[in-house]
Amino acid sequence: MREDIGEIIKFIYDLGLEKWIVTNGTYIDDDMISIFKNFKVNVQVSLDGPDERVNDYIRGEGSFRRAIKAIKMLVGNGVRTKIGVTLTKYNYNLVKKFVSLAENLGVDEVQFSSVVMAGRANKYNMSVSVTQLREFSMQVLDSASRYSVSISHERIFYQNLLSQSKRYACGGCGRDRISINSIGDVYPCQTMHHPEFFVGNIRKDRLIYLWINSEKLNELRHHNVDNIEKCSACSWKYVCMEGCISETFYLTGDYRKTSSPVCEWYKEIFPLMLKYIGREHKYLKNKYRNISGAGIKLE
Repeated sequence: MREDIGEIIKFIYDLGLEKWIVTNGTYIDDDMISIFKNFKVNVQVSLDGPDERVNDYIRGEGSFRRAIKAIKMLVGNGVRTKIGVTLTKYNYNLVKKFVSLAENLGVDEVQFSSVVMAGRANKYNMSVSVTQLREFSMQVLDSASRYSVSISHERIFYQNLLSQSKRYACGGCGRDRISINSIGDVYPCQTMHHPEFFVGNIRKDRLIYLWINSEKLNELRHHNVDNIEKCSACSWKYVCMEGCISETFYLTGDYRKTSSPVCEWYKEIFPLMLKYIGREHKYLKNKYRNISGAGIKLE
């Protein structure tokens, strides 16, 4: 960990920006807790299994114990904490166990993120099939009304359903976010650290210059579901927004003309979600984050 992490966090705090630290919990100690509290840092602790057996199989021996220790320290000191889970074929059916664990630890949110099929995930084929996604979805719907813990997943229900921007794919890539790695390379999103999506380097050009002038960012800003043949005639196109561009790229090699590999799953889950909202509207108005992909408040 950088020795000047406290200075970096203070700089971000002084800018008035929201601060999230994503960690496996290994380096969480009293000094870090003090920094988090002083500068109102939110923390996401990564867990890929709700118990030692599953988590340590994926993340290595001892990782579950260290993560749980960190979560208890964070929650005990009043630091806003959520559990982050990368959804894979090893844990797609363990939603209820994750949520139960979070509730027992005093954590108020579990966020599931799709595995990006690059590196180790691709080598060991950790992807989730459409059939497995169906089971995952049913567990999320069931757990949402049974637990006080919020459950979020970027695929379950997009803010695009209520958005005014209805045709541009992949949420905020190139529009409200970028990702900068440890050597200053800039990419549209944290899942797009690939030469195909390279924007530039902040050691060579100012960030504002890259933001305005990058051909890659401007291409993504105009990437339109109406121009994707399979998407253009689909009635759900402005809800799913093609899905995750990086996922499509890693699985198919082409994101410009190809729809999401899990397209059929989208068509199944969105009608179910609308029925669920209709049935549970009063409950969701008070616990709206429980089924949202991006914290949609229902009025």
